[in-house]
Amino acid sequence: MERDKENEYLSRMRQFLQEKLESPEAELAGGSTAVVRRHELEGIAVTVGLDRQRAWHLFQASEGHVWRGHYIPESRSEERGYTAARLVGVLH
Repeated sequence: MERDKENEYLSRMRQFLQEKLESPEAELAGGSTAVVRRHELEGIAVTVGLDRQRAWHLFQASEGHVWRGHYIPESRSEERGYTAARLVGVLH
């Protein structure tokens, strides 16, 4: 059952990331990047019944497989680590 939640989360996450890159905000920024915040991904996790920390871990683990980009240094905190990434691509 947990695997089903993870698969549903990953599917929704990929769709969300693609929509972020195609959003008006991304187009205003030149159309090649978008900022993804941890709380946005955690919100997706809640809708499928997945733990918030697990959702962020899955996002991190999918770097290079699902998405390309880099973590934003200014978003790093001692207690939570990075809380945002600059997305430059979604891989299919």
